[in-house]
Amino acid sequence: MGRVEALRSLGVVYKDLEDQGILLPVTALEIQYKIPAKYDDLLSLNTTLVNASACTLLFEYALFNQAEELLTTGKSTLVFVNSASSKPIRIPSFIISRLMPYEIKE
Repeated sequence: MGRVEALRSLGVVYKDLEDQGILLPVTALEIQYKIPAKYDDLLSLNTTLVNASACTLLFEYALFNQAEELLTTGKSTLVFVNSASSKPIRIPSFIISRLMPYEIKE
């Protein structure tokens, strides 16, 4: 949810990508549990787009409880894929302009 909402905040709606035949599967995932969440904790997830390359996005995550204790950190790498061919594609040009605050490496 974090990465979907982070993209939405940049004006990129994941459902719209799917409708255009573009998928963003996770190709790598890293997670580190620091301390457990407890039942009824109010959780807050910070999601940051750290890097965009020619066809991938790297997100970092930090999960906090209501006492602002860091519970979990993580990273995920997503690749742009053509849904018909299942092959990686370059980041579509209409998305690149929305990612300008981030360094895009060719």
